[in-house]
Amino acid sequence: TPSYYWDFGDGSPHSLEASANHSYGSAGDYAWTLEVIQGGRTCLRMGTLAVAPCVFSCTATVAGQTPVQTPVSFTASATLNPYCDSGTLSYDWDFGDGSAHGTGPSPSHTYATTGTYTWTLTVSCSAATCTRTGSVAVVPPPGVTAMAKKANPFRFIATGTNLQNGIRVFINGTEWTNVSWKSTSKIVLKGGAALKTAVPKNTPADFVFQNPDGGTQSLTWQWP
Repeated sequence: TPSYYWDFGDGSPHSLEASANHSYGSAGDYAWTLEVIQGGRTCLRMGTLAVAPCVFSCTATVAGQTPVQTPVSFTASATLNPYCDSGTLSYDWDFGDGSAHGTGPSPSHTYATTGTYTWTLTVSCSAATCTRTGSVAVVPPPGVTAMAKKANPFRFIATGTNLQNGIRVFINGTEWTNVSWKSTSKIVLKGGAALKTAVPKNTPADFVFQNPDGGTQSLTWQWP
């Protein structure tokens, strides 16, 4: 009866089977040897085997800046080449604010307070993992606390806090471009008769104030 000795070339224990299966733990080129002995005779065969690496890549797409209390979309994708173990992709999102982690490739998360948060994505498949990290700045909204109508010429004056230079104003969904920034506590909406038509007397209108950094405030107001 012949005896078989397989040396797989990676320092692992030899196999004594005629047909052997072996898994290599890492990529590389391995020189294998087969020695068969029967009746005092020996047959030797040798060869090389190239073990290809598992290439596991992932990407994460997250807005770098967002208003507070506004849902943020987190989007991930992952790719494995054919030399990776088959398995199910697992996504773990650490949003960086101490909240429960998100799962799946596209979760949504809302930050309750302003600040800069570092998020981390970890994608796992069998023994392979891929990690990506980044940060998102959560900005405060404008703080309009009062509005007043002034005449000669007809205009609206909005006062409050954190009114940034370049602030945009929308009236009932349409941007009003005739806005004069005075300070971080005061802006003026001009337009005369056109403004009076856009916001008639004793008629509630929906105003949206949007800072250049994305901070947004909604306000319903009417003038008597």
